[in-house]
Amino acid sequence: MIENIGVKLVGNVTWVHRSKDGSIIAMGQKRNLLLQDGQEVMVDRLGGLGGAAAITVIAIGDSDSAASMDQTDLQGTELHYHTCTNSRVTNNKLVCYSDFAAGHGTGTIKETVCADTNAAKGARKCLARCVIGPIVKAGGDTVTIIWEFIFAEV
Repeated sequence: MIENIGVKLVGNVTWVHRSKDGSIIAMGQKRNLLLQDGQEVMVDRLGGLGGAAAITVIAIGDSDSAASMDQTDLQGTELHYHTCTNSRVTNNKLVCYSDFAAGHGTGTIKETVCADTNAAKGARKCLARCVIGPIVKAGGDTVTIIWEFIFAEV
């Protein structure tokens, strides 16, 4: 007998805000929202269709408008985008992270996206978006953004 098993993709975003001396100012974690474009990219990747790219960039912005599946990128001003490092932690978990160094992404961070192309807002396909913080990042501070994608049985 063949058993039907459902699978869902769960995502979390974790952030760590550090001062110039390296001490932790704040940290947090929230569920992210897989966008419609992200669902299409995942299906294309699973099927080897359309040359879908891997997640290669994490961007941060200043909008706290609620996440919605029909969004395609940051909703506010882009503060910075940076190449991310990807690793498979377990058989069902992908982790993507990026460090926003001193002088990069300075301002009030309220949102983050992960995308398939290392390009500025509007020139990439975003897989997921999350409203975070707010994180008030001074010029000498650093912020690490960590995206986790976990395939789970339902």
